[in-house]
Amino acid sequence: MAKRLLMLSFFLAAGFNLVLAEESKKTEEEIMQVRVKEIHFFVTPTFKFVLPDTSIKMGIVQDFEKSVIEGSTEYNYVYSKMNYLLKYSLKFMFPVSASLYDNIWFERVFEKKHYVQRNRGIGASLETPVFLGVFKAADSIRRENYYFAALDESIDVDDGAINIWDSRVEADYKRPEKDYELLTSVHFEKGIPGSESKYNYLYLNVSAVNTFYINGSDKLSVSADYGYLLERYDLPAWKRYSLGGYDTLWGYKVDEFYGDYRFKCRLRYDRMLFDDIGFKVMLMELKSINGFILVDMGNTGDIWEMQKLDRYKTGAGAGVEVNLVYNKMSKFKLSFALAQAINGSSVPTFYFVYDIL
Repeated sequence: MAKRLLMLSFFLAAGFNLVLAEESKKTEEEIMQVRVKEIHFFVTPTFKFVLPDTSIKMGIVQDFEKSVIEGSTEYNYVYSKMNYLLKYSLKFMFPVSASLYDNIWFERVFEKKHYVQRNRGIGASLETPVFLGVFKAADSIRRENYYFAALDESIDVDDGAINIWDSRVEADYKRPEKDYELLTSVHFEKGIPGSESKYNYLYLNVSAVNTFYINGSDKLSVSADYGYLLERYDLPAWKRYSLGGYDTLWGYKVDEFYGDYRFKCRLRYDRMLFDDIGFKVMLMELKSINGFILVDMGNTGDIWEMQKLDRYKTGAGAGVEVNLVYNKMSKFKLSFALAQAINGSSVPTFYFVYDIL
C-alpha cells in the first residue's frame, strides 16, 4: 500500500507538471530529511541510554514562477508512522494552496496504551504577505477521515469524519544588527461539528522564542509555549497535549505526560568550541563543534493540576553538537548529550541524535 500511495503522489505531481508546461521552472529541490527520535534502554539499573531511531522524509519541491508543487513521504520508526503529502500552491498577492495527505500510525502509544490510527484528508489554505517585514497570518481548513482503534483484549474503534479550522498569526522581529530575534505565534484550532462530524473543540496555543546572539557565534535562547483548551464539547483522544522526551522535556520518556492544558519552557545556551576545523578523512570533513547546556520545565493536565507547583517537571542536561560535511555537499549533525530528570526517581539519560541538514 505504501508503494502504491507513493507512486500515486508522483503521478499526480507529473500531471500538475503537464498543466504547468507553459510556465518556466525556477528551481527544483529534492527533499531529504532524517531526524532521529528515541528509544529508551536501561543499560544498568542506574543509567539509561537512548538509542537513535530514524524518521526519514523524502520528496521533491518544484518552484515555478506562479506556483509550487511539493510531493513527499515520511516514515517514523519510533511511532511506526507513515505520512504522505501532495501540495499545490498558487502565488498571488495572497498565496493559496491545496493539499492531500494521509497519516498512518501502525502502532501508537497513548497514555500507556497501544492504538492503530489513520488520519487522511484534504485541505486548503490562504496566507498573507509579510507586513512591515514582521507579521503574517494564515488560515486553513481540513476535512479528515479518521480511524482510531485500541489494541487490547476488546478492540474499541472510533472512526468517522472531522472538520478542522486553523488560524495562525506569526511575528518574527530581528534587530538590524542581527544580535537579537523574537519569534511569536498565536494559533487557534477549531473542531467544527456537522452532520458527519461529531467533534467540537477549540484550542489556543501561544508560543515565543527569544534569542540573543553573543559575539557572533554564541547564543542564548529562551522559549515558552502555552496550550489552552478553550472549549471542550467533544474532543478526540489524540488531540490532547503530551509532554516528555528529547524535544519537550529532557530526561523523561517520550510523551510520558498527557492533559488538556500544557505549559513548557526551555532555556538553552550554545557556545562555539571549535569553528572552521577543516579536518578531513577521505570524503568526510569536520567543520565545527558546538557545546550547549539546557534546562526544561513543564506541566500538562487539567486546569486544577496546572495550578499545583509540585506537578511541574524539570529536566536539565549538557552536550555537544558535531557538524560534518560529506563529499562537500551533504551536511549533517551529530548530537551527544547527558540529561537528568530532576523530579522523581529517573536515572541519567544519554541522548544521541543524528540530523541531515
